[in-house]
Amino acid sequence: MAGEGGVMSVIQICPENEETLANTAYYPLEEVFTTRQGYTPKTSEASYWKNGTIPFVTMEDIRKYGQRLEKAHRYVTEVAIKGSGVFPAGSFIISTTATIGEHALITVPYLPNQQFTCLILKPVFEKRLEREFIFYYLYMLGQWCRRHVNIGTKFAQVQMSDFRKFSFPIPPLPEQKQISALLGTIEKAIALERQCEESLTTVKRAAMHVVFNPANKVGWVKVKLGDICSYDLGKTPERDNPAYWKKEEGSVPWVKIADMSEHCVITETSEKISELAFHEVFRGRIVPAGTLLMSFKLTIGRIAYLGIPACHNEAIISIYPKEGVDKYYLGYFLSQVNYSGIFDRAVKGNTLNKGKIDRIPILLPPLHEQQEIVDFLTTLDQKLDIHRRKRACLENIFRLFLHNLTRGTLRFTDLPEGCF
Repeated sequence: MAGEGGVMSVIQICPENEETLANTAYYPLEEVFTTRQGYTPKTSEASYWKNGTIPFVTMEDIRKYGQRLEKAHRYVTEVAIKGSGVFPAGSFIISTTATIGEHALITVPYLPNQQFTCLILKPVFEKRLEREFIFYYLYMLGQWCRRHVNIGTKFAQVQMSDFRKFSFPIPPLPEQKQISALLGTIEKAIALERQCEESLTTVKRAAMHVVFNPANKVGWVKVKLGDICSYDLGKTPERDNPAYWKKEEGSVPWVKIADMSEHCVITETSEKISELAFHEVFRGRIVPAGTLLMSFKLTIGRIAYLGIPACHNEAIISIYPKEGVDKYYLGYFLSQVNYSGIFDRAVKGNTLNKGKIDRIPILLPPLHEQQEIVDFLTTLDQKLDIHRRKRACLENIFRLFLHNLTRGTLRFTDLPEGCF
């Protein structure tokens, strides 16, 4: 990208200590925007909700529909709107209580709930600020909000007197457009990778249904998990014993469910146990690299494979298939079993006891068919992994440019017309 026409050819790297945009005026947020707080009309008053036409925006809508909203999952009527009227199209919302720092641009008249503060651009700044630039800079405001939370209240809440004094930049319009165009290009690429992931996930789900429910089951046998493998339960060393969690040379990786993304190979863990814990709690028994793992408590049926020798906690079993059973086939099969009808409800969440683990039904084809199925599903997983990695890379690039362009540590030089 450093060559002619690449991104870095049109961006200048500035000194690290330069924290403001060049040729930029900064204003307190309250001078640039009119702020209004959202609210929730009385839910028991039918006239406020029946046949409503005004989107009632909540955090659920951002999660479901994205950060540029023109609809919501609930609507209110005009009689539900208080004296100041509906919140105008083209304004912004940012969450300042509970889940802090999430924002959106709303393109239709609407009403947000009380979790959001609305930012309405004042007329005097209409021709000085691009809405897309505002949208991207609100990521920075969101970060600021998460660092300035008043924790003395019942719910997390931003200190609003400081919020209104937040310094909002107004760089030259050409630079605003350049920043927005670059970030918008990266954002579209991220959305495309996410769409590819979702499509491939749907294809994989359908493919697994077909391959594990074949029309021709010649040579397939129905068995129980306990008949085709052995397995071991893990343990959690006492948390109150610091000697078990001491960081030292020779510490042993210790797997918990959070370390297991679906069908991943685990090469590192968020926690390790000491040699003392390894010998006293696990009796010096290590689970070898290559072992199939499955969670059977809380999150039931998550599958992963060890890429390193390790130990694991008591919510996970390490599985050792018998001869004639491909561990990857078994892993794929176990990941698509519907456990909802067989788990027990415990105080700390759903779980399977040993008897129910033993009785998990498995459809087992001949070994060569197991391996063909594994090859097919592994190819889909590899394609999925490519898109996940590309999305993660693009998200890192987005954060890099967002942070540095809006702080002035990266700055555009003159761009040719239509560069983005």
